[in-house]
Amino acid sequence: MKKDKGITLIALIVTIIVLLILAGVSIAMLTGQNGILTQANNAKDETEQANAKEKVESAVIATMSQSKRGTLDADKLVTEVTTNYGGQAETTAGGFPVTVTIDGKSFIVSEDGTIESAGAKPQITDVKIVTNSDGTGEDVPDNQSAENTVLYISFKTSLENGTINSVNCDNGTVENKNGIYVTKITGNGTYTFTIIGTGENGSVTSTIPIKVNKYETKIVNASDIASMSDKSKIYGATVNGYTCTNSAGVNNWKIFYADENNIYLIADDYIHYDYCPPSATQKISKHSDYKLSMNDVVKDYTGSASITDTKIQNLNKSYFEYLKTNAKTSTNDNMKAVGYMTDTNVWKVFAGEKAEYAIGGPTIEMLMKSYSQKYGVNYQARAKDAVGYEISKDGGANWASSYSGMLKKEDSLYVISSTAKANAMWVASPCAYDTYTGNVVYVYCGGSVDDYHYSAYDVGFRPLVSLKSDIQLQKNADGTYTIL
Repeated sequence: MKKDKGITLIALIVTIIVLLILAGVSIAMLTGQNGILTQANNAKDETEQANAKEKVESAVIATMSQSKRGTLDADKLVTEVTTNYGGQAETTAGGFPVTVTIDGKSFIVSEDGTIESAGAKPQITDVKIVTNSDGTGEDVPDNQSAENTVLYISFKTSLENGTINSVNCDNGTVENKNGIYVTKITGNGTYTFTIIGTGENGSVTSTIPIKVNKYETKIVNASDIASMSDKSKIYGATVNGYTCTNSAGVNNWKIFYADENNIYLIADDYIHYDYCPPSATQKISKHSDYKLSMNDVVKDYTGSASITDTKIQNLNKSYFEYLKTNAKTSTNDNMKAVGYMTDTNVWKVFAGEKAEYAIGGPTIEMLMKSYSQKYGVNYQARAKDAVGYEISKDGGANWASSYSGMLKKEDSLYVISSTAKANAMWVASPCAYDTYTGNVVYVYCGGSVDDYHYSAYDVGFRPLVSLKSDIQLQKNADGTYTIL
């Protein structure tokens, strides 16, 4: 009898076992800690992390480029990240470090521009400077607490997939108040916290500085003022000790605005005709001692081409950017008037040895920034066209050439409500009112930001001075400042 050929049960079992082993090896190769899929996912994560970090680096470089000194400003970095990179950013007590999140990846940016992954080290959140010793309460305003007043730095800390072991400060004792870390302070300065934790790969340490600017500062420069979150007390403060050729024509100078590099002062009242400078060949037109128009001085200017200094162009930055982008120039009468008002050679009689330059009044961009910073609103100005500016009082949602009652008439920094000398103040910017090409921006006695023809007979001048970048001001007991 012929026997059937086939596989035995034992051979079948062995075959199955071998297949299972091979399958296990294949699955491990695909999904194990060093598997192909795992490595692919890791490579994907690393690429995404690198791409996100590259965007953060670009945001840091862009922010630094906004400073003449190439320094990094925390608030400007936040604006750059949120506006141009679609990310989120949060300062630490109004300063550094800044936590930046782009494309779902978080990083810590230090004041020197160093960038680190946020998840790898301990982080701090909810940073406040408070009056309560348990760390609760609202963040106190900047530059208002009297020297030696006891305040407390308050924050929370965490470590992704890890635990916090210790928190220490280089200038004080840190107490843990139910998860809120608290350190007592009595003065401004930078307080550096060292936070040690245990993460997935062992011990990790973060060194995080917190800058405190809550106490009244006796001596300030432009950068100090620009960084103040509350400018309600310093904008409008009188400055003593500033002198110039035409000092007799100004009763007092007041702090009008500050950027990172310069402090700007404005005359507290309209100047008399005797102190209003002529152009190269023409005198200012006089309607009364203080009501002065630009009928004749415009003859010495050709329009936008008369303004060649970049720093002066930047005072009306939106307008000159519009002209450049659209390859245009303006020979309109209102720009001839602005040429007179921003002619630093003409207005140098108000530029003393402490000043970089002087002009005939603030521009609309500076006016909107100053008022917004003082009162916490979002007023804006932009070039509508080659004719001039339009303004917004709702953050850019709506625009118009003028707004009635836009400024508080009781604040003499911006509005002189008395009509004893003049009815309005000239502003050194052209207005885009309809098709009229002779209208210049002005601030009316009732608080309106409006426009008038450059020949208007009831408007006055309040010169503006840009102090040199190294100038400091010392605060006096009465709230005034003395120029150093």
